[in-house]
Amino acid sequence: MKTAGFILLGLAALDLVMLMLLLWTVWYAHRAVRKEAAAKGEHVPSAGRDFRLLFGILVGGLICLGGASLLLLAA
Repeated sequence: MKTAGFILLGLAALDLVMLMLLLWTVWYAHRAVRKEAAAKGEHVPSAGRDFRLLFGILVGGLICLGGASLLLLAA
């Protein structure tokens, strides 16, 4: 059962890395759109609140995954 726990921990860490890369990529693209709009004199509202929400959901999910893996390792 410990092997399954270690696999779950490894996959949770990989999930964290992939989701952070996805979030960074979307944020980078959003900044590029805002800069392009600013150069044209247009206004694009910031999506910072949405990104904070997504980051909070990411952290909450990782806490749940970590707790589940700790339960597997303790058993």
